Amino acid sequence: MLKFVSKKIKIGYALAFSMLFGALVYFLGHYIAIKKFDRIISYNSEKHALYSRISDIDYLIKNEYVGDFFQDDLISGSCLGYVEALNDSSCKYFNPEEYKNYLDKLEEEEINSEPIFFTIIKENDKHAYFQIRLLTNSMSEIFIKKFDEFKNEGIKNFILDIRGTSGKRFDPIEKILKHLCPEKELIFEIDKKRNKNCVLKGEFNNSENTNISLLIDEETSGTIIALAFALNKFCSAKIIGETTYEKAVKTKDVKLENGDILILPVSKFVVDEDKDLLTPDIECKTEEKIAIDGTEVKYDNDLVIKSAIKLLS
Repeated sequence: MLKFVSKKIKIGYALAFSMLFGALVYFLGHYIAIKKFDRIISYNSEKHALYSRISDIDYLIKNEYVGDFFQDDLISGSCLGYVEALNDSSCKYFNPEEYKNYLDKLEEEEINSEPIFFTIIKENDKHAYFQIRLLTNSMSEIFIKKFDEFKNEGIKNFILDIRGTSGKRFDPIEKILKHLCPEKELIFEIDKKRNKNCVLKGEFNNSENTNISLLIDEETSGTIIALAFALNKFCSAKIIGETTYEKAVKTKDVKLENGDILILPVSKFVVDEDKDLLTPDIECKTEEKIAIDGTEVKYDNDLVIKSAIKLLS
């Protein structure tokens, strides 16, 4: 009799557990379905509001506007305005001809421009000055070679001028940071869904026993920002200049059905997730930049460089 009762109790527990588990699965399924439904409704509402407004404008222009217009120009202008409203310099919209000109300009700039300038500034002490102009592989190779040469000559103070520097290439940044930073995880890539992945680790720690100052301004943009963040955190580099509101991003070039091209950022390169803006340790506005004539440099009126020299001396 006792065995029979015990068996019934066990069966009762099993049934209760099965019902509880089934209720939990149902609840989770219902919750996920509701969240998905809410997202769809929200997206459809936004989509309806957008197309409704555009449809109203389109109707009024076609039926009441007394001027001349070309339909293709209206469509392209609408797309361009949509992208420009993001107020994001890394997001661009081109027709095929504009896109070709854009790529040609980048290629021409890389071929005809000196990607980096370097010299020794002698004031109170010796300071190795680098002005990074373009993000190219030749730039990173020259930088690493000269950095090591200057360090072997006994120079400990380094000034990296990235004011006005922009560009979306990551490989030149990667080479410099591997060379300078300790063997740690340096930079992470985070996408729209908050997926996080380490994309760069330091290797050689060649910045050890050196002092580095980074010069930035409002026009500093692109992946060079990731370099500044990493050097600031892992090599104790001091940042001098103005806050830049640009971000280090990875971009994607998408060809649309009509042949137009949309360039958009699809992930961010970060050192600290909580630190989004590149802000200087020492605020200093660039009134007049260093003047370079061949190998001769004049920086008497460049307050940012003067501040870096004062800090390093």
